[in-house]
Amino acid sequence: NMVFSETEKESAVNMPQTVNNYYGNTSVINSPSDNVQIVSGSENTVTFSYDKVKDVVDAVEKSISESDLSKEDIETATELLADIKLKIEEEKKPHILKSALVGLKDFLINTGAGVTAGVIQAKMQGLF
Repeated sequence: NMVFSETEKESAVNMPQTVNNYYGNTSVINSPSDNVQIVSGSENTVTFSYDKVKDVVDAVEKSISESDLSKEDIETATELLADIKLKIEEEKKPHILKSALVGLKDFLINTGAGVTAGVIQAKMQGLF
């Protein structure tokens, strides 16, 4: 049997416990049940806007042009953006677009363009 002090118990209750699932981060344990919505007996629907993804691409493109990346890194990022634009035009499935944006974000992080990678991360919230 394990025994915990009151301080340890309070600390555990106050520690956020997040589950990352398909629908995004969800605080499951120790969270208040205010504003919880339970839907029963309906089909799951997901709305997706290709225009919003285009807005993300435009913002990233602008951020890349304002960054201090090397010419070679800018060319690579531009190629990745062109590929993403093509996927948008072809209306590929959202998870394919998300993977492409995450790949671009990872590339930008590795090149030191953290600000631009942050733009991708911030703009992707709620899209997928």
